[in-house]
Amino acid sequence: MALMTENQRDTMMIETHAMVTTHTELLNGLTKTLHGNGQPGMVSTVKVIQTRQDECPARLQAKRDNRMFYVAVISLVITVATVALSVAGVIG
Repeated sequence: MALMTENQRDTMMIETHAMVTTHTELLNGLTKTLHGNGQPGMVSTVKVIQTRQDECPARLQAKRDNRMFYVAVISLVITVATVALSVAGVIG
């Protein structure tokens, strides 16, 4: 196994330093994008969108309508079952 010369070592360290610097700049840019740089970043924007979606009147009404629909279906099933049992002479 051949050892690295000082020039090769220095070249490798310079290249490594350049790559680390590039990656650091990239990460700093991504951090600004995610968290903002004086303005809302993607993280806060997504939180605002999620909050608006969760508090949307139409969405809340749809949830209430769905619950009311299921209550109506269950009531209908109970009514039909009661009538069927009554006709069959099992109850009342």
